[in-house]
Amino acid sequence: MPREVAYSHLIGNLQRIGAAPCEALEVFDYLADVLLWVKDGAGCYQWVNLPFVLNFGFKSRLDLLGHTDFDICSLPLANQYRLDDERVPVRVKAVAARVMRPKPILSLVPAPR
Repeated sequence: MPREVAYSHLIGNLQRIGAAPCEALEVFDYLADVLLWVKDGAGCYQWVNLPFVLNFGFKSRLDLLGHTDFDICSLPLANQYRLDDERVPVRVKAVAARVMRPKPILSLVPAPR
């Protein structure tokens, strides 16, 4: 899914449930010690907060959208993160305490329907 489409899809879903994107997402841009992201089932980033963008040396959120861990991490880390992603729906929990560089990680994943 192209980056712009992925972002507009996420914004559309938030609006569908009555959440204003500014209220629901932008607050996470101000949590400097928290890296937060949303991925689709294929592992493509649909949204990331600004600390996540800066941690990986990108200049814009759009530079990351539509990419996977394999595009931005070393192969061993990307493999581990993908394994974590595959376990999330089974556990129906956030994957926490996985450290990418020196910052703590928090992944919020919606519960399966």
